[in-house]
Amino acid sequence: MMLKPHIFFLITSFLTWTYYPVFSQNQEGEIESQQIIVEKNRKIELPNAQRNFEKLTIQKKTVDINKQSYNFNDYNLPLPFLDAKLKILSVKDEPLQKLYANYLKAGFGNYATSYLEGFLYNKRNTNFAYGLNVRHFASARGPLKNSGMSDNHILLYGKYLMPKYTIDSDLGYFRTARHFYGYNQDKEIRKDTMQQVFNNMAWNIGVKNTDSLAALNYQANIEISHIADRYKASETEGLIRYQTKLQLDSISNAGAKGTISIASRTDSTKFTRNLVCVQPYYQRKLDKLLVTGGINFAYENDTLFSKKNFHIYPSVNAEYPLKEYKLTIFAGLDGNMERNTFRTIVRENPWMTPRFALSHTNKQLDIYAGLYGNVLKKITYRFQAAYLNYKNIPFIINNGKDSLRFALAYDPSVVKVVRLKADISYNVDKKMLAGVQFTYQTFNVSDKIQQPWHMPKMIANYYLTYFFKEKIIFNLNSYMYSGIKGLETNGKVKDLPTIMDLNLKADYLFSQNFSAFLEVNNLLANKYQRYLYYSQKGINFLLGATCSF
Repeated sequence: MMLKPHIFFLITSFLTWTYYPVFSQNQEGEIESQQIIVEKNRKIELPNAQRNFEKLTIQKKTVDINKQSYNFNDYNLPLPFLDAKLKILSVKDEPLQKLYANYLKAGFGNYATSYLEGFLYNKRNTNFAYGLNVRHFASARGPLKNSGMSDNHILLYGKYLMPKYTIDSDLGYFRTARHFYGYNQDKEIRKDTMQQVFNNMAWNIGVKNTDSLAALNYQANIEISHIADRYKASETEGLIRYQTKLQLDSISNAGAKGTISIASRTDSTKFTRNLVCVQPYYQRKLDKLLVTGGINFAYENDTLFSKKNFHIYPSVNAEYPLKEYKLTIFAGLDGNMERNTFRTIVRENPWMTPRFALSHTNKQLDIYAGLYGNVLKKITYRFQAAYLNYKNIPFIINNGKDSLRFALAYDPSVVKVVRLKADISYNVDKKMLAGVQFTYQTFNVSDKIQQPWHMPKMIANYYLTYFFKEKIIFNLNSYMYSGIKGLETNGKVKDLPTIMDLNLKADYLFSQNFSAFLEVNNLLANKYQRYLYYSQKGINFLLGATCSF
């Protein structure tokens, strides 16, 4: 077997390379020159290749072309009539969720308390909304003897909705019953002689522009009310409130708002009190600065401590956003006439003496500054400090030696007020809403009135609403009043204890149309006095259910 030349050469070279070092290690002395002879004895002979130098000849095939002929024939096919029915695919409308427009609430509690309330609404309608609300709430007993109470009302309302405006109206009857129980409880007094009842009828109608593209926006409301108490004191009032706004261009607008009140009061004598307030303004945006300026006009015919009937007040407000939506500062000054009527006073304190003096409050000056904004899109805040001058501000004071009733006291001098306000709220979508409101105020009164009677120096209010797994709703609120002073029957000043009231309400939703609720009020069981000699209920509860249909 013959090796190929290149393989033979590689083997020979490898043997020579490996042999040489081994041999050189066994020899000593000089390296002798060696000669290696490689002989190639094989001769490679290849046979001669045969080559064909002749060109190939490809014969072309001939194709016979035949002339084509065509026939055109008409055929009438008797096809049956095809009645094509096309089905148009469309998205199926989702069924409207069942609307429970009516519901009934009922409950009972300690102090022989009964509660019943019903709401009747119309179903879905694009143009009309109307309904009825009836409410009864009463406690046969209270914190002291002869201290029961009741609140009842029936209210009809309706709303007419149009693309560019809305008209709404309501008609209501309200009955409030209280007792004069601020007396020495050792005395035996007939309950019916201590009762006070207020009957109030009110009709209201309003119109509001709802066209968002309109240059002129407006809102007006007319209310006619009549209130009478058990001792033949009464008042009939016609009240008009209005507000307009005209967009002049992209950076400015003008408008006006105001109040017209005509109140006829009967209480041993009959007299009519008028109040007209007009507040025109002009607003313009200068880069980021928003400036509003105007003049407030007021006319009233009260003659208490003042013979001047016509009043003019400057009104200026400026706002500047330091950080858009997060921090805005504002400042301004204002003044106006504040309305006081028989109805507004007895709503605040139902134990008033007959023929108490009435006067509208002249807010001569209100200088204020503050800031507001939003943090993390969940926390909103507003802080404000103000300095005010008031004339004819009403203070509720005990009526001399009569511990049952109260009167109104007015300082003939200007009352200077310093007021600090804070409002913070925290909102988590569909889960929690919490907030705190705080007010601190001081009243600098003259020696003729001595004290700002029954005006709290500090007011704090906290509220929390929490939704738990869409089944339970918790409502917690508390309020605190401190720094209240009353006048005892012996002429001494009485510092009323700080009011601390904590209330809890829980609703459990069994289904869409049935739930149960529990209200526990005054959890601290503090029988505080908002007005001297009139203690409030201790801890009280209300347990009930709500049914929608």
